Amino acid sequence: MTTGAKELTHRVTLQDGADAPQPDGSTARVYSDVKSLWVGMKPLGPRVLFGRMQTDTADSMRFKFRFDPDVRTDRFVLLQSTTQRRRFRINRVEDVAENHEFLLALAEELQEVNP
Repeated sequence: MTTGAKELTHRVTLQDGADAPQPDGSTARVYSDVKSLWVGMKPLGPRVLFGRMQTDTADSMRFKFRFDPDVRTDRFVLLQSTTQRRRFRINRVEDVAENHEFLLALAEELQEVNP
């Protein structure tokens, strides 16, 4: 086990999101589970160093995943605890050291979801 794997201490659900028609003619976002993964997490401030660039960002969390091609920018991360559920939109993904071992994903919190 590599040193980086010790940081993967939180269980999350990777999700797809799609708009579904509602009876009143509107649409609502619905989510479907893709898989459950272990991640490392770090809350972010208003400025983030990502790769070699510093950027102002709306991203609020950095997730570290084992390399998995299912972790993409069209997916969402659901973080659940006994008291709350938080959903994040993945905005950027980087293959750390470009060796297909770990991914860093910057994500923006969308909403608190009722348990």
